Amino acid sequence: MTDTVPTSNLKSRVWKSGGWSLARVAITGSTQFATLVILLRLLDTSDFGELSIVMVVLTLTQAFTQTGIDLALVRQRGDISRWLSPFFSLQVARGAALGGLIALSAVPISIWQGTPVLADYLLVVSLVPLLEGLRGVSSLIFVRNLEQKVPTIVDGSCAVISLISLTALAFWLRSPWAVIFNQLFATGLRSLAYHLCHPLRVHFTRDWSSLRQFLRFGVGFNLAQTSGTLIDTLDRLMIGRHLGLGSLGLYDRSAALANYGLYLLPQFFSTVITPAFAGIAGDRPKFWRVARRYLIWVAFGGALLTGLVRLGDRFLLAIAAGDKAADLLPFFRILLLCAFLRGIGWLAQALLDILGRPQLRAAINVTHTIVIVAGLSWVLVSGELWRACVVALVGSAVSAVLSIGMVVALARETQAAVGIEPGKVAASAAQPAK
Repeated sequence: MTDTVPTSNLKSRVWKSGGWSLARVAITGSTQFATLVILLRLLDTSDFGELSIVMVVLTLTQAFTQTGIDLALVRQRGDISRWLSPFFSLQVARGAALGGLIALSAVPISIWQGTPVLADYLLVVSLVPLLEGLRGVSSLIFVRNLEQKVPTIVDGSCAVISLISLTALAFWLRSPWAVIFNQLFATGLRSLAYHLCHPLRVHFTRDWSSLRQFLRFGVGFNLAQTSGTLIDTLDRLMIGRHLGLGSLGLYDRSAALANYGLYLLPQFFSTVITPAFAGIAGDRPKFWRVARRYLIWVAFGGALLTGLVRLGDRFLLAIAAGDKAADLLPFFRILLLCAFLRGIGWLAQALLDILGRPQLRAAINVTHTIVIVAGLSWVLVSGELWRACVVALVGSAVSAVLSIGMVVALARETQAAVGIEPGKVAASAAQPAK
């Protein structure tokens, strides 16, 4: 199962894989939203801010240590079995190193944020990267073979079990410890499930030299992901440091609620449509004709959803946040438009990835990050949280305009190239035969 990707009836396999991926997005998205509602109702604003800092630290450490080897092995032709044990060993070592880094930074971060309890949270969370590293290689093999049924069942089951355990812990502890303990449980459960669902077994080895040839692959994709992570983390770190964890809790709660509906919409479309785009990427004129309709319809659907949510925002916040809805409402309205713009930009960037231009996505994300950092100085001087929401809105608008602009530029480049080719053919056909 590790030598070649099955090629029989490939189009059917791609669409079937996309269907299972869509089901996984639906299940995990629903459970995550239910989790958010539970946390909004049971945790105080400052607790939510503390939890946000912990998750930001965990996300940053993981984002900056991606190797791209998994992407290379998915695309590698032929037998990849000789690289699986070294890859597994590298992932375990990476997880252990990340855990040590988080543990060492726990006290400095708690001092920087002025919250001593953050050190305790981070020390426990430092076990999460190691548990993720122990997952094995089965998920990589499933992706390589376009087999999404088992991953969908595993991820969906783990998401439901995690929701049940979090609900029990949240009602019992009513503190960020509920989320942290549940994160450990859910990560360990998912790693164990993936280990058991595939018969292939790997062993630990210290010989990683065979993986050097793959290190350069995926650098563009990892740079795009890392720069995208900075967009979602830098503002939270600075708000927590200068405006306080209470303000960060308000900001993060509002952003989480605003992002869910408008972020799941692009995920749904991307999961279903991406396989089709990948299949016609070689036929650029057809690709751009389909992509234009795709972006128009998604933009229309996103705008319609944004309008509906805006009309019923008070009712929706009352259901999700209870008596805290009034505090979230002014920030939620700004961040709702921000989420719509980010969704459109994210979809346009997905087209750039399909065409093998991740460096363009990275450049857009870096520009977005620069806008955020520059705008934060305006926020920190005034100490007003609504300005942070405006900065996020401006950054999302810049990202969306740049993303769509890149897509339009590539489309025009393709059209120009296609316009030349028929002329060459006609000219050669008009010449008399010798």
